Amino acid sequence: MQKFIIDIQELKVAVDIVVISKEKDEKYLLLIKRKYTPFEGKWAIPGGFVNNHEELEEAALRELKEETGFTKVKELVQVETFGKVNRDPRKRVISIVYLIISEDKPALKPSKGEDNDTTEAKWFKLAEIPYPLAFDHDQIVKKTLNKFNII
Repeated sequence: MQKFIIDIQELKVAVDIVVISKEKDEKYLLLIKRKYTPFEGKWAIPGGFVNNHEELEEAALRELKEETGFTKVKELVQVETFGKVNRDPRKRVISIVYLIISEDKPALKPSKGEDNDTTEAKWFKLAEIPYPLAFDHDQIVKKTLNKFNII
């Protein structure tokens, strides 16, 4: 009888959202400021961990609403999966990244609940993104902008 060894994966699944707004001749990126470590006080794209009972898109929309108050989503486009080892210093995290294109820049209002791990949400002109961003979000933003010819 053959014996199988099962490795127990110790990883988390997350969703991250690149939100681009086109207003007049300018393009903007929506960023949040992190409340907790790692990267406390650093800018990042909205996102977070997927709950056990959630679909991926549902988790992305929940995180976006909690962290920014943004709810005007017409279409959520899956960009790519990012899973490089050590992309998150806490543990192994696989992130599914989504893109939202907004025709305007709605006012932002992060939730006040304990679930929200941001202190601020803000629109940045693409030329004024405050690099470096938290985690591997520089790479995620640049790859998304290039892939969809947004630059």
